[in-house]
Amino acid sequence: MTIIITMQFLIVSGFFGSGKTTLILELARELFLNHKKKLAIIVNDIGEVGIDDKVMKSYGLNVKEMFGGCICCEIAVNLPTTIKTLKENYNPDLVILEPSGVADAFNVNKVLDSMNGIGLEVLPVVTLFDATQLDLLLASYPFIIKQLKSADLVLINKIDKISDPSYLKDVEEEIRKINEKANIMQISALRKSNINKVVENLFA
Repeated sequence: MTIIITMQFLIVSGFFGSGKTTLILELARELFLNHKKKLAIIVNDIGEVGIDDKVMKSYGLNVKEMFGGCICCEIAVNLPTTIKTLKENYNPDLVILEPSGVADAFNVNKVLDSMNGIGLEVLPVVTLFDATQLDLLLASYPFIIKQLKSADLVLINKIDKISDPSYLKDVEEEIRKINEKANIMQISALRKSNINKVVENLFA
């Protein structure tokens, strides 16, 4: 039986404070405004998301309405249940998942692989790295190492806080030692730098 792809799924991982929420909201705006994508964002704690629109109960999910009818919701019961509920009752073009700051995308992918027959296309895994935290990288901080190893696309974020280009080169070289196959890009989610290029990379 041929399964028709009807919904894409994007994992955006990263250690605490790396800027995941800021990046996801900027990606969502870019995808909605310039690519007309209907989006749903899944987070572990909706209270941490910087969206000021009203909160409502919908289909058993705690949901915040965003721009253009896009939504942000908490994980309800478990990830497969949340995804199926979103598909059946909201039917987005793209679901973006923001796991916790210590989550490993490899484990999330195992859950997604077990979900057969719903037409889910998993996009390249994105991992965010805070450019100011090179010391954690050099110390082989385990959660960061695991996240970087699971990434298809590594985004070195907060480059607006770094004035020395050689420092950013050092960061990139250390990441390359951990994951030589991943694409690596430098961005500033806060300054909206290279967000369009991230979208081009993911949907090329």
